[in-house]
Amino acid sequence: MKDFILRKAKEHEGQIITWRRHFHAHPELSFKEEKTSALIASLLESMGYENIRIGTAGRPTGVIAELNTSSEGPTVALRADMDALPVQEETGLPFASENPGVMHACGHDAHMAILLGAAQILSEMKESLPGKVRLLFQPSEESAEISQGAIHMIEEGALDGVDAIFGLHVWQPLESGRLGWREGPLMASSDRWTLTIRGKGGHGAAPHLSIDPTATAGHFISMVQTFVSRELDPLKTAVVSVGEMKAGNAFNIIPDSVYLQGTARTFEPAVRSMVEESLRRIASHSCEAMRCKAEFAYHRNLPPTVNDPAMARLGACAAEKIFGAGNVGETPPTMVGEDFSYFLEKIPGAFFFLGIGNREKGYAYPHHHPKFQVDDGVLALGSAFEAFTAYTFLSQKKE
Repeated sequence: MKDFILRKAKEHEGQIITWRRHFHAHPELSFKEEKTSALIASLLESMGYENIRIGTAGRPTGVIAELNTSSEGPTVALRADMDALPVQEETGLPFASENPGVMHACGHDAHMAILLGAAQILSEMKESLPGKVRLLFQPSEESAEISQGAIHMIEEGALDGVDAIFGLHVWQPLESGRLGWREGPLMASSDRWTLTIRGKGGHGAAPHLSIDPTATAGHFISMVQTFVSRELDPLKTAVVSVGEMKAGNAFNIIPDSVYLQGTARTFEPAVRSMVEESLRRIASHSCEAMRCKAEFAYHRNLPPTVNDPAMARLGACAAEKIFGAGNVGETPPTMVGEDFSYFLEKIPGAFFFLGIGNREKGYAYPHHHPKFQVDDGVLALGSAFEAFTAYTFLSQKKE
């Protein structure tokens, strides 16, 4: 079956690349992927998929489709995210974004094309599949602070009756043509915190008549960078960063408040709770010590992406047959977040990294960069990997 899948992937490679480039030229933001959804649904219908549904959270975006609905076997799901980013593209590609200020700068265009390629392959081998396949084209992965598409799809039954789920992310730090996998935590939780420090404004020449929130902010930032190294077990991991600070509008005026916003990333629930508690304590006491008032809030956006060990190994074994054993290896975890984590909280599954880094071709810019590019040469391999992983799961469950 591996040879059949690889042959079909090669046959469809041109179409997969064409799909990717179309999606790239026509990006749509989170929960606005309406034209993208309509096209995907039409393509899946032409491939013979059934029970095709468009819509998530009351919006006409997001697609679910099924194959072999009458099968008595288990069900495996494959997922791709669909949304683009509010980035002005600077690649100069002939198929660059036609929507000003919107770009597929993370690789979701590739994810959709890869899954469509896998869908085509699976439809051509449906008689050999000992089970059902459910495809999830998910909206709104990038808008973690507002509304995660994965949560809405789950609430609306996307995982009902599904036994396992798999997904992948094209990954610039990994060399093109390689597949990275990992048991357990692969990607971190992604949380946001905010702190407003309220003091008393005044003239910069008379600080003794004010209560300076900027000095307090400096103490808070220093202490935040210390508690991870002094309070957290050195064998554990956490990152706390300050991403935004706003204070004042004149060089000689002490402002009456400072606003800070940042992120916290962890891999374990206990560490995540410890970070939140420590940030609250430091905010409260550093402000109290400096005679200011603290208004602190902590927002849990995404849980960590934790691969089921058995499913991760299953995918790795499938990958070795598609990519070759020398091109498959364990990958280090990353502090980047991903809402595939919600699927993995509900059912067994695994998430993988497909390498697209190729400096010789100029593919060296990171994800979310205006010049980010995908190596189209690996897309068909990604489709073959997803199709063969689905087949492998269904086959081993039957045994």
